[in-house]
Amino acid sequence: MFRGGKFVGILNESQSFALNLIKNDIRLAVVPCDTEEGVHYTIGLKQAGGGVKLKVKDGVPELYVSFKAKAQIQGAKKVMLPESVKYDDSLKPEVLKAVNDEVTSRMQQLISFCAENNCDVLGVKQLLHKFHYKYFEAFEKDLLTRMNVNYKVDIKSLN
Repeated sequence: MFRGGKFVGILNESQSFALNLIKNDIRLAVVPCDTEEGVHYTIGLKQAGGGVKLKVKDGVPELYVSFKAKAQIQGAKKVMLPESVKYDDSLKPEVLKAVNDEVTSRMQQLISFCAENNCDVLGVKQLLHKFHYKYFEAFEKDLLTRMNVNYKVDIKSLN
């Protein structure tokens, strides 16, 4: 990552993954996650897409980070009955919650890294300049640390 032509750091695997989810339309992504019961799943995400929007409410910039996808189990570290795998391939609510939480956590890590290093890989300053120009000078230097961030992750079962 660079800021002003100077090297400021490297995104880790989770942050890079989140950046790809937000910036690209992904045909297939695989996310490992653990349920609250401690069962480990590998979830495949299809029909995935994300994005960012910036709004200014009462003089405070608010970043909206969104991602939606369809999910299915790719693997699990749990003995499953063959009948349930054969006839019920929809994800249980606890698995959907786990994968939603995992993706949200990775996005939060990315935004935190960007704010700490004042490195705008998502183009938030460009959004401010383009859509809310009257606030641009006031927030240009420290937008990433002063904005509120809202996450909307909507992952649903493929079936």
